[in-house]
Amino acid sequence: MQTNGIYSQMAIDALNALVGSIDAPGGLLIQRKPPYAKWPPVQRDAIIEKGLSQPRVDGAGTMPFPFAEEVPYTLSERIQTGKPYAIDTLFVYYTNPLFNLPESEKLRTALEKVPFIVSFSPFMDETTLFSDLVLPDGTYFERWQDDYVEPGLGFPMFGLRSPVISPSLYDVRNTGDVLIEIAKGLGGNMARSFP
Repeated sequence: MQTNGIYSQMAIDALNALVGSIDAPGGLLIQRKPPYAKWPPVQRDAIIEKGLSQPRVDGAGTMPFPFAEEVPYTLSERIQTGKPYAIDTLFVYYTNPLFNLPESEKLRTALEKVPFIVSFSPFMDETTLFSDLVLPDGTYFERWQDDYVEPGLGFPMFGLRSPVISPSLYDVRNTGDVLIEIAKGLGGNMARSFP
């Protein structure tokens, strides 16, 4: 989450590689992933191809962040400048960047340029209060959730969380179900991609 996080992790990994402690006792373990079944292929059309060809807003996976899966601290500047493109709708899922990111005032100023913000958080946090629409997901007590292991354990593992409160205390819906319903509502190839 910090501006130097990616390069700090790269330095740690490089030092461990130099001393031979990757996948060695006492060293860093390479995370093995469970053998998940493949998703059905996306039914692509011209609109989907155009969307998939767009670069990521945060720049992850490109220079200067070629190995990063996400670079959240770049969002403020990129939303402000409209590069690589302007954002007209932003979905925020189970996160509170107006609290978590450094220099949150810069992000608040940037978010003022986004015409429509949707929060799926079950909590009335800073980002949810700033949003135009709140579609709350359940808390971890109220929902089914796949639970994958963060890197470091070394062997493949997968967990499934089940609700301990049923039915939910409030009118909440699983974010994945909401997105599938939106995709089906769009019709065409988008709907066919979610059988």
